[in-house]
Amino acid sequence: MNLDPNSIDALSKAIPESTKEQLLNPTANNIGKSIGGISRFLLTPLLKLDIITQKNLYDFESEIYAKTDAISLENRDSSKLGLALKTIEDSKYQLDSKDLRELFVNLIASTVDREKNNKSHPRFSTILSEMDNNDAVFLRNLIDILIANGQYKFIPTCQLENHNNKTDGRSAIGELQILSESKTITNNIALTNLSSLGIIEVNSELRPYNEFYSKQFDNFENSIEIKNLKNKISEQSDHSLFILKGHIKFTELGTRFIELIS
Repeated sequence: MNLDPNSIDALSKAIPESTKEQLLNPTANNIGKSIGGISRFLLTPLLKLDIITQKNLYDFESEIYAKTDAISLENRDSSKLGLALKTIEDSKYQLDSKDLRELFVNLIASTVDREKNNKSHPRFSTILSEMDNNDAVFLRNLIDILIANGQYKFIPTCQLENHNNKTDGRSAIGELQILSESKTITNNIALTNLSSLGIIEVNSELRPYNEFYSKQFDNFENSIEIKNLKNKISEQSDHSLFILKGHIKFTELGTRFIELIS
């Protein structure tokens, strides 16, 4: 079965009418099984090509059932059926990643949830299809930091640099440090990909600068690792450690995206 991944209409027409009728009843008790069955119908041909395994397909189907079945009857909505089908189609090369599979399942469930699907967009499943497991884990870390920050919507960052005091030149040391109250994480490759997908923006200055962010910067600068690095660099003639403070923020598209995949 060859489906055009860019054609929602083609995906919808590929579903047997009996299965579609079950799904089109938004109050059906078996909505989870119906969508899970659609995933099996669309993805089973890939088993023969060894693109996906039987276990991954079974897990995907089971997870879709559990997630969609948790939606209250009054909130089950089939008006975005085409997007749900497109999301299943876009997942076909990513099911070996448990983290990515979870994000696809969450997006599918959000697409048939009346309380969420007004924010759905065809691009969201495309974004997931262009991520790898590394991106998915890193995105989850960013979401966790954002949640922990509460009302503060920027995620503070620090880029360590070796500053030549004579020439005023600076060279980066290591990867961009992403700060939170509990830990510091790095992943420049994932940062680059998520930025290119339009989910986040990485900025080299922090606005606004307030007590909440100031505390995180102070904790970072006063850590043993940074103090040791500062002393090591100062041993070089006319060199010192410079810390470029910035921030990461989710774009408007990214904010809508993470609301549906979380």
